[in-house]
Amino acid sequence: MFDRIWRSDVLWRAWEMVRENGGSAGTDGIRIEDVERAGSIRMLEELAAELRSGRYRPGPVRRVHIPKPQGGTRPLGIP
Repeated sequence: MFDRIWRSDVLWRAWEMVRENGGSAGTDGIRIEDVERAGSIRMLEELAAELRSGRYRPGPVRRVHIPKPQGGTRPLGIP
């Protein structure tokens, strides 16, 4: 399954979905505008190369606690 992730059509569709959805910056702080300024095609090609070679390492998950209706909180991981 991992070999399907770095396909250019899969990465491009994921990028389109993020852009259409107005996605916000992740834990790395990179925004849609930053990617477009640097070149989305170049970014996707670099990402695919990192995935293929095994060099890609995702950043840490940001952990927040959200309130529960009955009181207390529950953890939520934001990649």
